[in-house]
Amino acid sequence: RVSNWDRLRQSTAAVTRSPPGPAGRHRSRTNCATARASSSTVSATCACTRPSPAPGRASSTGTATRVADASNVAVVNPRARGVVRSIRADVGSRVTRGAPLAVLESSAVGEDRSRLQTARARALLAEATYRREKELHDKGVSALREVEEAEREWEAARAEVAAAAGALDMIGTSGGAAGAYTLKSPIAGVVTRRAATVGTLVDTGDALFEIIDVSHLWADIDVPEAQA
Repeated sequence: RVSNWDRLRQSTAAVTRSPPGPAGRHRSRTNCATARASSSTVSATCACTRPSPAPGRASSTGTATRVADASNVAVVNPRARGVVRSIRADVGSRVTRGAPLAVLESSAVGEDRSRLQTARARALLAEATYRREKELHDKGVSALREVEEAEREWEAARAEVAAAAGALDMIGTSGGAAGAYTLKSPIAGVVTRRAATVGTLVDTGDALFEIIDVSHLWADIDVPEAQA
């Protein structure tokens, strides 16, 4: 909670001033680069008083609202439709980039993992077949056509492995049991909203967590025009 004008001024990196509002009040935006806040103070509003700079001059009183820059806010959605199995972070938790937020179980992820395992087995077999055919061809036993066919099979198998691995990489997982995967924080900050509940079926369009980097906050200051 910002309690006075001096604390805001000391943490100021830049101040922008807009034209007077409809009630004849000026709004200033202050970058609080060193501010610290929890989820309950990110949008806190408080009264700020600037002491008189010289004898005989009135002090300035305004209202400051601490807000987050949109570029430092992350909304986290499920990477695949599934059921929430456990919660690893709650509102107010400080998390690092890549920290686990929740564990979900998805049949789609399970299918992708199964497809990847099948593709890898096929690729190993295709590679062994190609090497055997090439060796036989070098000895004059196998025809060149058979070697080329085995090579095409091997290339197709490797492409299938890459596609299955890419689908899992988009979800943010490559290994694990069955269809379970961990939802991770894309940035470091504070969890300001959690909509995930254990046992709930969620889809990719559902916003489960909101993370705010509270190391970069703005203070919107509303000061009467006569005191600006």
